[in-house]
Amino acid sequence: MNTFPDYDLPRIKAVSAGGGFTLMLDESGVVWSIGKNSSGQLGIGSRAVRKPLDQPDKAGKKKIEGKEPLDQPDKAGKMKLKGKVKAISAGMSHSLLLLENGEAWAVGHNGQGQCTQSENKSEHTHTPRQIRGMANAKEQKEPKVKDVSAGRYFSLILLENGDVWAVGDNTGGNLGIEGKEESNCVLKPGKINIDGKVKAISAGHLHSLLLLESGEVFAVGCNYYGQLGIETTGEFYRFPVKMKMHPDAKVKAVSAGEHHSLMLEENGDVWVVGSRGANASDRDTHTPVKIDMNAKVAAISGCSAISLMLLENGEVWGMGYNINKQLGIGKWTQTSSQITPAKMQINPYKKKSPSYFCW
Repeated sequence: MNTFPDYDLPRIKAVSAGGGFTLMLDESGVVWSIGKNSSGQLGIGSRAVRKPLDQPDKAGKKKIEGKEPLDQPDKAGKMKLKGKVKAISAGMSHSLLLLENGEAWAVGHNGQGQCTQSENKSEHTHTPRQIRGMANAKEQKEPKVKDVSAGRYFSLILLENGDVWAVGDNTGGNLGIEGKEESNCVLKPGKINIDGKVKAISAGHLHSLLLLESGEVFAVGCNYYGQLGIETTGEFYRFPVKMKMHPDAKVKAVSAGEHHSLMLEENGDVWVVGSRGANASDRDTHTPVKIDMNAKVAAISGCSAISLMLLENGEVWGMGYNINKQLGIGKWTQTSSQITPAKMQINPYKKKSPSYFCW
């Protein structure tokens, strides 16, 4: 089904799935959004509460037909932004946007301060606003941002100089900000102190992953499932700790899932640590283990309780929780997880238009 308006179907170059909503970035730098909008996370200027179909209207008749409220539109809408976007990241109920000019913007749920700029942390924002507060004392202008990553209720911001800033929910110590160890919510961005320049970030449920230019991986936050990869479990680590990868590891990408972590090496190997099922095992692991793929992996994504791998040949493989058939492997795993990688069964529905298809 085509979820875009009937005019000028855009060519999408990036997507990000959040908690019941989806962000799509087209080639022109426009962000499209669709799905749940109860906190304004779609950035379309409204969070109207959807009226149930069995609820009588003013005339006493049941509301069966009519225009769909903006809380959960049927068609994707353009996000209201002044400037072209080059990266997107969807959290549980907030959205992060990186503009081409190096500005970071946020919209949606702000109950833990993840969108910043508000003394009232419960005040949600329905139109995107710039994340500020990262300039040093000598500079008035905000530094340029390289990347953004939305966690469950927190946000990570990677600057072009390799510094990482964090804001929002800090329940598991996942922000890693010195002086904020006992703060459950941080309303203004704080810098994560780490020895080395960071080149990539990934925000999970209650933990954060930081990939240094040296190829080392650091993690911070909840470690109840071993997701920090430090050979132990059961604690909150409120400052970054080095993950125990093998000595010759050269990691080029990281991805934080709900309670697990994925690491992709330059040679195409994938390593995983944390909660069972998504970690290629029927038990939690606290030391990274290699996923036996027998093929080179080009990209990784750790989702709620699943792990996805895009191979260099274009195939998609997954493992983990599959009760809703989210792995797309042609079978339903009702009572347990898919603990070995399985190939996603993709059958594209080809249309006459060379520029658009869906499945």
